[in-house]
Amino acid sequence: GGFPEQDRFAYLERLEAAAQNGWLLSSSEIADLFDASPGEIEGIGDSFAEAGFIFKRSGRRRNGETAWKVTKRLR
Repeated sequence: GGFPEQDRFAYLERLEAAAQNGWLLSSSEIADLFDASPGEIEGIGDSFAEAGFIFKRSGRRRNGETAWKVTKRLR
């Protein structure tokens, strides 16, 4: 059962791409990646760190949701 190994880690590749390309992700997009609700993401505060990435509030997306800038945590 469960996900094939590559699928379980696919979200990390998506976050890596977002960080490298400067994409702003919506709360819903982040919630999907972490199997959380958009409300949980919205309620986190101005920033949070997860899975080696840092998420900082960065304005609003067109749909009215919070936009999040994704950066890579320095080693």
